[in-house]
Amino acid sequence: MNILIISTPPGEAPEQVRAAWIGLTLPLLVAGAHVTETVGVLSGPTTRFGLFFARLFGRVRRERGYFVDAHQAVELLATHAPDAARWWRESAARSVRPGSVFVFNSEVCQEVSP
Repeated sequence: MNILIISTPPGEAPEQVRAAWIGLTLPLLVAGAHVTETVGVLSGPTTRFGLFFARLFGRVRRERGYFVDAHQAVELLATHAPDAARWWRESAARSVRPGSVFVFNSEVCQEVSP
């Protein structure tokens, strides 16, 4: 299963970087949309201990979205919008290392067949 990004995703990246996702088709890690906890790619905690405190102080959001391999997504973005991919690699490097996951809000996505 894949998703097509149909409108600008919410988030902490600059508007033009977020808008660059529009029109991109991304493979899902898990089929379907799921409700999960999310944190900001810039302001989110970097450790499990930090995540505990983020939950405690209400800095974690519950969101319905699609799980995508972040590293792979930025590689695909680079073919479509190299400057946007560069922003991710330079400004939010910890969020796009191999094994990281992006959650794309279900309202900005459309499910499509591979």
